[in-house]
Amino acid sequence: MKTRLFMALLAAVLLLSACGPKPVPVDSGISSGLSSSQEEASSPTVVPAYFGSWAVTACLGTAPACAMSQEELDACIGLTVSYGEDSFTAEGITCEFRPGTAYAEDVITAEAFQAACGLSPEELGVMASMLLHVTVNIQGNIGQNRLLGRDFFVLGGDSLLIYCDGAFFQAERTE
Repeated sequence: MKTRLFMALLAAVLLLSACGPKPVPVDSGISSGLSSSQEEASSPTVVPAYFGSWAVTACLGTAPACAMSQEELDACIGLTVSYGEDSFTAEGITCEFRPGTAYAEDVITAEAFQAACGLSPEELGVMASMLLHVTVNIQGNIGQNRLLGRDFFVLGGDSLLIYCDGAFFQAERTE
């Protein structure tokens, strides 16, 4: 009788433990876009790690079909971009968001990155099998297709890979 009760209790415990949330591998290769303190917080408001101010520090490479001249590439170094909940500022221009769709995020594989961009993440010094791609959805016609900082990849809490017209720039957090 005690053995049956023990086995039934053990089966119930094992069944319930299998229904709980699964741990996420620490080295999964995907950045969540959240800082570690934000991931640990139990607050219902989630703030993406890319919110804040960033400075372009280097051009890491260009795709085969890059539309920018060397002078244009060099002029991007030192420019700043800023991402916020209700604003995006780049090249001295503050842009408005489409209501409810400020940022579009998607995770892409290194293979999809290479197919879309014409070069692999490794060629840019990025060692990741998956990347978080973010697009800023701005209103109006203010350089939407060429505004620096509109498309980027989150490399971590303090580094972004910004894509613009076939060029890839590294940006570092300034605040």
